[in-house]
Amino acid sequence: MSTSLPVRPSARWWVAVLGGVVAVIVLGTGSIRAEPAGMHGLGQWPSGLMTGLLLLAPARDRLPTLGALFAVTVAGIHIGGRPWEVSVGYGLGVAAGAWLAAWTLEQGAARPPRLHTGQDLVRFCGAVALSAFVAADVVLVTCLLTGFGPAGALFVSTLIGTAASQAALLPFFLDCSRHDGQAGTTERTIQWALLLGATVGIFVFTDVPGTGFIIIPLLGWTALRSTMRESIAQVLMVTVVSSAFTSIGRGPFDGFDQTSGTTQEILGVLISLFVLDCVFIVVPLSMAVGQQQRKAGEAFLEREKLQHVMSSATGMAIIGTDEFGRINLFNPGAEFLLGYSAQEVMGRSPAMFHTAEEVATQAERLGVEPDFVTVSLAQAAKPKPWSADWEFRRKDGEIRSMAMTLTPVTDDHGNVTGYVSTVDDVTERVRSQEALVAALEAERSAVARLKEVDQVKDAFVSTVSHELRTPITNIVGYVELLQDGVYGDPTADQLGALQRVEQNSERLLSLIEDLLTLSRLDQPQLRLESRLIDLRRVLSTVHEMLIPSLAGRDLDFRVEVPQAPVALSGDREKLERMLVNLAGNAVKYTPDGGQVLLQLTHQGATAIIEVSDTGLGIPAPELDSLFRRFFRSSVAEQRAIQGTGLGLSIVQSIATLHGGAVSVESELGKGSTFRVTLPCLEGAASPGSA
Repeated sequence: MSTSLPVRPSARWWVAVLGGVVAVIVLGTGSIRAEPAGMHGLGQWPSGLMTGLLLLAPARDRLPTLGALFAVTVAGIHIGGRPWEVSVGYGLGVAAGAWLAAWTLEQGAARPPRLHTGQDLVRFCGAVALSAFVAADVVLVTCLLTGFGPAGALFVSTLIGTAASQAALLPFFLDCSRHDGQAGTTERTIQWALLLGATVGIFVFTDVPGTGFIIIPLLGWTALRSTMRESIAQVLMVTVVSSAFTSIGRGPFDGFDQTSGTTQEILGVLISLFVLDCVFIVVPLSMAVGQQQRKAGEAFLEREKLQHVMSSATGMAIIGTDEFGRINLFNPGAEFLLGYSAQEVMGRSPAMFHTAEEVATQAERLGVEPDFVTVSLAQAAKPKPWSADWEFRRKDGEIRSMAMTLTPVTDDHGNVTGYVSTVDDVTERVRSQEALVAALEAERSAVARLKEVDQVKDAFVSTVSHELRTPITNIVGYVELLQDGVYGDPTADQLGALQRVEQNSERLLSLIEDLLTLSRLDQPQLRLESRLIDLRRVLSTVHEMLIPSLAGRDLDFRVEVPQAPVALSGDREKLERMLVNLAGNAVKYTPDGGQVLLQLTHQGATAIIEVSDTGLGIPAPELDSLFRRFFRSSVAEQRAIQGTGLGLSIVQSIATLHGGAVSVESELGKGSTFRVTLPCLEGAASPGSA
């Protein structure tokens, strides 16, 4: 557990308090004693110094500091020649005013209080006015209670004198508007000398009218060229000189009371008003200069930041023009992309970067006259962000494609003061797009030619197949007549030859039928002769069609179907052709002693037909190529098994036309399983055997 100790004021603080207390006694007592005989006021009492000491004091030491200042003030006023009861009243008014001024200034967020903005100035004026009115009210009550001096005149003199003291001394304790004093040592020396000489001259040459006005421009000069504290210091110098000469009866205020008939208290009011005038000329003017310098500094930093950004953007060109279209900005990126230096293009029109043909092209795109200015204004009027691809001509004559965004620059009133364009080189992108378009066009043409070739091929295959089937059918017919002995009894050798002719003719007819089937399946306008089919009957028909090929074979060929119908909407002839191809391949590639199973199952809305065998199998690397046209397995090639390589492609096409799919699983030397899935009607029973 830690214990926090109270923070004690530093030695510097005690030195400042002691110095402030001494200054209050000296200045206050001196101001009262310097007044002409017969005056009853406070003179130029240093109320602002008391408020400043309260602002410097830590919060916990504020009340002790106020008490000490009250005591010092009472003592100083009494030493100045005022009675004790009057001194206490005057001291109470001054102390209360100083306290309220400090409190008012600390209502702002900053500590110490600032004098930077217009709001700070309003708070400063409020603190000065509140302090002056409180001090004047207490002095008025004191005069009424004690009968000391003319109450009304003392109220006015205290009010104006306190305000002048607060206004002249408080800025030294505030965070004043800071601006770099532009005046050098020589200029500042001249300022002080002229101001001192002018002030002295006012009180020496009293017969020259209007000499007091010369002070105003001199203080304005200081406010514009020096710091605020130095300007206030010059006001204090003017105050001290004015008070000193007035106290000895010299200057423009001498004899005022005799000519006007008022009391001598008004003399102090005039001096205080003169001080207030000087302060409220210097302070606002110095604040305005400080604000202007801050804004100028911020603008400079923004320009530096913008310049840094533009200089860093070496990959992008930034080109600026004035309202007349003359180039006034050309960043390093523009120099790099266009090949010109900034000096070469300044003051010229950006039209130098474009050919007349490009301007005409952009004008046609925007629907305006083929004039560079008209085209540029049309693009700048587009909604933002909006960019267009332009062809730019580099200094070396090379034409580059660049994406350009053109934006008008406006002032606070909406008036166009210039234009800024950002340019990004997109030549490679445009070339890639053009190459891609050319490639797509070439591909489109190639596809069109391939379609034409494919159509010619299909027409050729269909025509040739029809033309071949007729003579081969006749050949088969004549072979059968010869075998039957219509033209005489053939010999045994002749019968063997006729049988080979018949077998090869059947192979040719099968090939022709496959080609015709593929030709019809490839036609996009092909329509299936869809009817409601029971797949069980399709499998039975396929079995019957394959019985002749099983003659003389030692194969276990089985068909398994469900007991309930499996309904399907499809083309029965094509489905039979699909299964004949699959089951025929299974019989062809299965040696004697093997098994072939044609099985139909049902799962929800999917019918599954599997054709499995224990035959030769297919090498795994060839499985992906099985359904390609004219592909034949290496096993079939090695064993010289006859085939065209079209059967499985026909199977896949028919399955696809019916909304189904074909898959295969095979292991070399152990057999294969082809699986066809087809959409069907739900509600079939569980599979059984038949």
